[in-house]
Amino acid sequence: LALDHLLAHPNVAPFVSKQLIQKFVTSNPTPDYVERVANTFNKGRYETSDGTVFGTGERCDMQATLAAILLDPTARDLESLEDENFGKVREPIIRVAHMMRTTAKARDVAPGGRLPRAGQLRQGPTATGEQVPFRPYSVFSFFRPGFVPSGTEVASRGDVAPEMQVMTSTHFIDQLRLARHFVRNDKFPQSFYQLDWERLKPLADDPDTLVAYFNETFAAGQFEPATQARMVEALRDVRVQAREPDRGLRQRVEVALLMTMSAPEFMVQR
Repeated sequence: LALDHLLAHPNVAPFVSKQLIQKFVTSNPTPDYVERVANTFNKGRYETSDGTVFGTGERCDMQATLAAILLDPTARDLESLEDENFGKVREPIIRVAHMMRTTAKARDVAPGGRLPRAGQLRQGPTATGEQVPFRPYSVFSFFRPGFVPSGTEVASRGDVAPEMQVMTSTHFIDQLRLARHFVRNDKFPQSFYQLDWERLKPLADDPDTLVAYFNETFAAGQFEPATQARMVEALRDVRVQAREPDRGLRQRVEVALLMTMSAPEFMVQR
């Protein structure tokens, strides 16, 4: 009865809707965006312009709510990319997972061998940047939805940046060190993932091609021209010797990955 009473409160829909928008799309959604999603939350049904229907029609339906969030014009319109208030900082574990999806593959397991259990990234803060999956420091998760990083442009605008609460210079360096280890040792520590070298090797032969691939897969093609130029220049400085070509090509992948992981266009998901 108590839960039903709380769920019926009119603030539940906008409260839940805003936090879900912050997690999936942008840290500072407009009131109109929140209102549209909250209305869908209450209706439990979302219909697209082509007639596709999401949800059962029951209040709080998550399929309908998430459809309203991800298919909203604010989330899909390219004009949003021109708004400096749009987007969200990628939290540490999302950055690591993105790196693995883009550059890794599953390691071969011997017949009868055991695959690691789910949640393999639960190795400690060094690997995931103070954000070990399923182990937040508080029952309120890893960061507060209203966190404002002091002394920043975000604070001067009166906006929030929740994920910045778990970002420190130490963990940032740790993540770059992790990426470096992954490329050099061909595996992710204590896991069944390894560098997908056969796929990356031909790309590394041409700096422009490698940068274009990282631009597309890490930043959805949003690298600034200056960022791409700096990366290409750095990769061309890495010599590929005829007697040991793989060594030079791996160094190119390493440099490209480190520059990508630290690029603003990747750090901010838009």
